[in-house]
Amino acid sequence: MGTCQTRLKKYAAMACAIVALVLAFPATTHAVPVFGQVFKLRQPDGSTVPAKVWGDEFYRVVESLDGYTLVRDPVTTEFCYASISSDGSELISTGLSASKPLAGSPPFSTHIRIKNASSDSKIKEAHARFSAGVAARRSALGFAQGTKFAAPSKGNIKGICIMIDFSDQASTIPQDAVDLFCNMPGYRGYNNNGSIRDYFYDVSAGKLTYTNYVTSVYYRAKNPKTYYDDPNVDLGLRSRELTLEALNWLDAEGFNFSEYDADGDGLIDAVNCYYAGVRGADGLWPHSWTVDFVGDGVSTFKYEIVDMGEALTIGTFCHENGHMICDFPDLYDYGPESSGIGDFCLMAGGNYGDDGRNPVQPCAYLKEFAGWETVTNLSVPTVDLTFIAGSNMCYKFVRPGKPNEYFLVENRNKTGRDAALPDAGLAVWHIDTNGSNDYEQMTSSWHYLVSLEQAD
Repeated sequence: MGTCQTRLKKYAAMACAIVALVLAFPATTHAVPVFGQVFKLRQPDGSTVPAKVWGDEFYRVVESLDGYTLVRDPVTTEFCYASISSDGSELISTGLSASKPLAGSPPFSTHIRIKNASSDSKIKEAHARFSAGVAARRSALGFAQGTKFAAPSKGNIKGICIMIDFSDQASTIPQDAVDLFCNMPGYRGYNNNGSIRDYFYDVSAGKLTYTNYVTSVYYRAKNPKTYYDDPNVDLGLRSRELTLEALNWLDAEGFNFSEYDADGDGLIDAVNCYYAGVRGADGLWPHSWTVDFVGDGVSTFKYEIVDMGEALTIGTFCHENGHMICDFPDLYDYGPESSGIGDFCLMAGGNYGDDGRNPVQPCAYLKEFAGWETVTNLSVPTVDLTFIAGSNMCYKFVRPGKPNEYFLVENRNKTGRDAALPDAGLAVWHIDTNGSNDYEQMTSSWHYLVSLEQAD
């Protein structure tokens, strides 16, 4: 990590960041975004279809590699080529399987999309349902709505990682490989840059040591994988069902859950469901939500669920644990207008750094939120400031007359944890605590929660 010294003659110079992009969040619904990455999506017969995916678990667009839009058939649950409804509000399955090549000229075009108003409505509906689930769980636990529900972001925290497989998707990765992936210092398995423990230890500057108890065997789910990934069932319901199954199984095995509440608040700090095979496209899309379980005097609040894929990668696992153990928000645009701050932060698209093997660091705003950052407050124009990349230090300047807005300035270099950054230099983060992931207007009154100011 290098050192960057610069002179900030005026705080107007904060708008001249070398790095550029934008981002945002709502705090109760936690997702993982993709921006055209290629995944092998599983068909009901166990075969896979390579496809590009955009979006998160709340709304996704799926295309074949040659650009034809795909959709899950509601009857067969197979990925099929899509047409569009007459009013442009819905994608409709043609019944033509994406596993088979198209013959001749198909009666539908490439890159089909529904109307923005329709996709926005679907996204808001899904978020509202997830938010209602979080509020209900908070109420059931007797905590006020403003209470932070997360493990301590400092100290030694131990979570639970339950390995899961299915009758129609048996495990292929051994238990000891998952244990090393979660916990081994200096881990390099599957070409990852460290373990889950290493990532959080590094980005917290040694303030957080996060490890996991990994089950000694896989929990075999009660139903086939296709059951939990049914496109006709509301998002999250079947994954929550699977998580509760796994927790009850672990309880029956005599597991002591009380050892996994580091701060003694009565809540289990982390429940990771790590399932065999490639990710599901519906109910098993990676996400973090709530589950109702009590064991040994402690309760669950959050869980996260992630696929193992064909090879273990730390990126998405770290993103979802950012939600679960740090209470980090998502920082990407929920609509199709933008990718938010994109690849400049773990909680946007940065979890895919080096194909998920070396996710980038959380941005300065999240490190400040977690208590990992040394923040120097500035109230007047200042010169000869020193910025050390990778040191968890930044400068803060509150926008005059706007107490809800401030700027954080940090140095980011394309080395180590940040090797996958798209660019490097001074990052000027504009924080608007009244902002939203949906405020892509970027006017004087409408901002994302977190934006990365552009040098142009």
